[in-house]
Amino acid sequence: MALLGRSKRVKKMNNKKILYILILGFIILIVTSVYSISQQEIEPPPAILKIDGKEQISGIGSYCWRGTWNALCIDMTGPTTVQEPLIASPTFTANLTLPLQEPPYELRLDVIRVKDEDELNFSARGWRWWDTRDVQGKNFTLPLESEQDIELSLEPGLYVLSIGAWWKDKGSASYGFLVEVRTNGTGAVPTTSGSPVNQTPTSNMTTSPAITAIQPDAGTIGTKVVITGIGFTVSR
Repeated sequence: MALLGRSKRVKKMNNKKILYILILGFIILIVTSVYSISQQEIEPPPAILKIDGKEQISGIGSYCWRGTWNALCIDMTGPTTVQEPLIASPTFTANLTLPLQEPPYELRLDVIRVKDEDELNFSARGWRWWDTRDVQGKNFTLPLESEQDIELSLEPGLYVLSIGAWWKDKGSASYGFLVEVRTNGTGAVPTTSGSPVNQTPTSNMTTSPAITAIQPDAGTIGTKVVITGIGFTVSR
C-alpha cells in the first residue's frame, strides 16, 4: 500500500510539471508573437488619384502611423511618387480617394512644379523621390472628405501633388502623385479643318481674262497706260 501511495504522489507531481511546462511554453509563444508583430514595419495604406479615367497609386512620404501593437514615425526628405505621370490638360479635375473611410481632421494639398534636377538619385521601391525644399508651390486646404474632386488650372509642365492627411485614430501620412500637364492633354499636335487660303492655282488651271485696273484713267496722245488684270498671257 505504501508503494502504491508513493507511486500516485510521483505521478501527480509529474503531471504538475508537465502542466507548468505547457503553461510556460504558451507564455513564451505569446511573448515571442507580440515581439515579432511589434518589430514589423508599419506603413499607412496608399491613396489613389484619377484623371480622365486613369488611376495612379500614391507614393508614401513622411508619416506617423499607429498599428495594433505599436506606432512608427518616418521622416522623408521630400515627397515620393510613382515613375510615370498622369497626363492632364491645363484645366482638369482630379478625383482623390483616401485609404480610410474615416474623414481626416486636417487635409492639405501642395501643388509643386518640378524639374529633372529636383529628383533625388534614389531608386528604392521603384519610386521617384523629389527634393522640393527650395521649390515654391501652391498650397490648398481641402474639404475634410475621404473622396472628393479637385479642380486645378496649371501651366504645362511636370507637377508633384503632395497630399497631407491627419486622422485621430491612425495618425498622419503624406502622399505624392505625379502629373504632367500638356497643352492639349495628350501631347499630340492638334489638327485643324477648313479651306486652305493664300494658295497659288496650279499651272493646269485656266482663268478667264479680266481687267482689274487702268492707270491713268485719262491722258493725251502718247501717255503710257498700264493695264492690270488676270488671265493674260505673254505675247510678242
